[in-house]
Amino acid sequence: MKRLKPENRDVVPGYPATAGNGTHGRGPVFALLLCALLCAARDGSAVLPEFGQARIQTVAGNGRADDTAVEIEVEASSMRPGARCVRRTAAEGGQFSQDVKLFPGLNRVTVRTASGTRTAFHPFRVPEHTLRIHMACPGNDGTYRLHVNGLYDYNPGPDAAGGYFVETGEQWQPGVPYHESQTVVYRAAVAGLYRISVSHFTETVDPPVALTTVVSVFSGEELVYRSGNGDGKELWSVGTLVIHAGDQAGGYAVDGDKRLDLTGQGEMKGFSCPNWTWEELDVTQLAGPNGGGPVYLTVGQAAQFTASGVIRQFMMGSDQAVGVIERFASSDPSVGEIDALGVLVAKAPGHTQVSCGGYAGAPIDVYVLTAELVPDYDRDGEIGDSDMRMADVRKIFRFWVNDDDDSGFEDDTKAGKQDIPGSVSGWLEFDGRDPDWENGYVDGERDWVDFFPVFVGLKSVLDVIGTSGYKYVLKHTDGAVNAYVATDLAPTNAAKHLRDYNYASVHRVATVQKISDVGYELPAAFLNAVKDDGKGVILLEGRTASTAGKLVVEVQKTDGTTVCSSELALSLDSVEKMFLHKNLRAAGGGSVSVADRTTTPKWPDGLCNGKHAVFLHGYSVNEQGARGWHAEMFKRLYWSGNGARFHAITWYGNESQDWTSLYKCPNYHNNVLNAWKTAPALRGYLAALRQGNAHVCLMAHSLGNMAASCALALDPDAASVYLMLNGAVASEAFDASQANDNMTHSDWVSYASPAELRASEWHALFGTNDLRSGLTWQGRFASISSKTVNFYSSGDQVFDIHLKDNAPDVFEGLWHVNDGRYAWAFQEKRKGSATYAGGDSYTFSHSSGWRFNNENEPDGWSLLVTQDPDVYAFATPAQASNLSSNLVQLVTRPFFGMGSGEYRGSLFTTNAATANAWLSNATNEWRVLAGAVPARSLAAGRAGIDMLGSYRNLNMNQPVDSQNNSGIKPSCWPDRNPDPDETDYDWLHSDIRNMAYLFTYRIFDEIVNRGDLE
Repeated sequence: MKRLKPENRDVVPGYPATAGNGTHGRGPVFALLLCALLCAARDGSAVLPEFGQARIQTVAGNGRADDTAVEIEVEASSMRPGARCVRRTAAEGGQFSQDVKLFPGLNRVTVRTASGTRTAFHPFRVPEHTLRIHMACPGNDGTYRLHVNGLYDYNPGPDAAGGYFVETGEQWQPGVPYHESQTVVYRAAVAGLYRISVSHFTETVDPPVALTTVVSVFSGEELVYRSGNGDGKELWSVGTLVIHAGDQAGGYAVDGDKRLDLTGQGEMKGFSCPNWTWEELDVTQLAGPNGGGPVYLTVGQAAQFTASGVIRQFMMGSDQAVGVIERFASSDPSVGEIDALGVLVAKAPGHTQVSCGGYAGAPIDVYVLTAELVPDYDRDGEIGDSDMRMADVRKIFRFWVNDDDDSGFEDDTKAGKQDIPGSVSGWLEFDGRDPDWENGYVDGERDWVDFFPVFVGLKSVLDVIGTSGYKYVLKHTDGAVNAYVATDLAPTNAAKHLRDYNYASVHRVATVQKISDVGYELPAAFLNAVKDDGKGVILLEGRTASTAGKLVVEVQKTDGTTVCSSELALSLDSVEKMFLHKNLRAAGGGSVSVADRTTTPKWPDGLCNGKHAVFLHGYSVNEQGARGWHAEMFKRLYWSGNGARFHAITWYGNESQDWTSLYKCPNYHNNVLNAWKTAPALRGYLAALRQGNAHVCLMAHSLGNMAASCALALDPDAASVYLMLNGAVASEAFDASQANDNMTHSDWVSYASPAELRASEWHALFGTNDLRSGLTWQGRFASISSKTVNFYSSGDQVFDIHLKDNAPDVFEGLWHVNDGRYAWAFQEKRKGSATYAGGDSYTFSHSSGWRFNNENEPDGWSLLVTQDPDVYAFATPAQASNLSSNLVQLVTRPFFGMGSGEYRGSLFTTNAATANAWLSNATNEWRVLAGAVPARSLAAGRAGIDMLGSYRNLNMNQPVDSQNNSGIKPSCWPDRNPDPDETDYDWLHSDIRNMAYLFTYRIFDEIVNRGDLE
């Protein structure tokens, strides 16, 4: 059939072409176009097309990108009550287009996708089905009457309430031969039965006159049935005509996969006249699709039953074999309703029996069975109605392969090694890692994040047929999954393995079963839990990539015959194909080996909400470790309902991390500078995402916040909201008033006045026109504080408070032994005395800071005590305090170390132009800040930022209260080392990734909430 071009299509009257948000506000609901071919005008102004063509219309639209099927349902006023035409149509990329047949009268078209449901009313666009019954009576004297359903003596005229009118007709007059015809026309012929008979009343003559009467039935202009009679009987039963809502192809399509094609519209089934009943009808046979055997259906499917029999002494005493209608019955109409034509439509799970009045044999069993496989599509922890709707339209469920190497409840590798995707099974694996999918069990609490729940809905089947004589088999067409077949999980607590410590810990090494394409027979314990306790959720992990495989549950007879099944389309692949990646290491001077990823083939845009979540890892993380951080953060945000596109950023934060330092990363100050160097490139990346005012949530961990803060300082509008996670940035950079005396080096405690003695306060000596006034952390990021949310931990060991009276430990500060405790304070207090290679030339970290200017006067502050011999001694606190009245001399003769070379010559001068020329190169400014200007405040990741207030400061170390209403750290938080002197019970620096999700899910829920990511 030729279609109209798209520009000629009409939107359904009263129906919008586009709609609002879909399920849970994520993604667009499909648009629906119902496009008609040329239809006849009711006033006859247009040429009437063929009925079959006029009723064809195109239903087209689009939904979510991963919608693979659409359900289209058509109901019409010309159908019998409860009947409908339903078909499933494939969708590609969420787009679908399907020709459907409408029916006479008022049509209602309903389209269902995973995105939602839309209904359009389409009134009287299809010519009403015309049924014309014509009687030709070329006989002699007599009266002839055409009866349809017991009615006669029709009055000519327009359509009456009964929907018929008499086109021609004439009453018999005595003595006048009757040679006319009668025609009854139904202009709106509804589906049903039409019993046709003819009355013959002849004058008494001897011998009787043989009469010939011909009845013809037309559907539109098409002759579908003709029969003649000439035996002189007073009442002639033409037969019972069956029509089906004008569908010339046959009966109702109750389900698109099970179309019922009956013999034809003119089929005679039995014989019945309005004045006769056939008490002597012997029903000799009743049959269904399987003969007399049981019939298995699912809700919405239909089956046709037939019956045949013999009418005794029919027509002059002869027997007549007939097909039987109107005598069918269903023992439980709520399970399956059967009509006069023997068509049973399955309505609800259960058992019914089909019988036929007058049939002495056994009824036919009909079992309506509905199995389901439903995952937690919306990731809300429950498998509910919205998930069921998505399963109904066969929405693909996408997940990742469990190919990292988790173990226990904590990753203590300190580099994200456990979480790096792509672990390889077998002897070719050289990095000591094996993929979790291969070992046959759950790898501790951290491994649960790689399992997804699926509800196996079998209760209605078990209630109807039980287990005797049947088996229940779970398959995957590619053998690409393992399953933990739980007996204690229900749809209402489907995420128990992710959020319930008692459950997750008890089952932390649970055995998993490989689900092959041959199948795994579900055990009796599982089936009993489903039937008796309302359970039925299993937990699955991906074994291998499978983008077109399907999870299938089959109910089989013991001989292997499948009587019921359900399937779930699964797409399994590397988690890294579900999010984007940008490698910015080159911007900081690092090498690049992990490429950008600019597409997400396994997590299409249609699954996202148009927002963006951008994440940066922290300090001392190499490229492979970054992959682990990114993958784990994506997974955890996924389970907390993130709907935004996830962007993973790799940056050069591990300079000096090599074998010479035992793969530690001692050169912290250089990496601060690298973070700043990364900022312009990060700003550009964010600005591209913000086009069109898109929502961008920027988040970073630890020193990654230095790069993030610098990027936003360059352009505060580059992100909509900024979430700092364990931020390794001085809190004074946001709130200039914040300070903590414990950030003072022990050697300088007595040198408190004047403040300008210290490198952190030296900037106060200069006016705003002198760029040296900017050599401070105070207020550096104040411009972005309004969009900042600070996730800190009062138990963060890296940012632990190092008391001012204690000397910083050189070894601790460089190599982070003792789990990195005090590392932030040590790195700040080591400014001015760093000894590692490159520190002085890159960041001047061997200058200024907490190094005293103990050169002899006039350049330094070692004052002459005696002249012969010359003896110098460093200025005492009392001597230094006398400088308050003459601070100007600290410009050229600072109390802290002056360094050497360009640093010394450019900064410590009375010539502001010289200093400005050098500092106008921003790289020089950041070299000074990174290595020579200590922070006077604690890290933002330790104690919060005062000016943000309580709402925008979240302490991850705050215990959850007894009512479970507030707090982040759960009471089940493990004590990793019971030594009371240690901090192992606290929320430590990298616990947001290191600890199993079941301990940290509250903070990820908060990230999704505060970042507006759902």
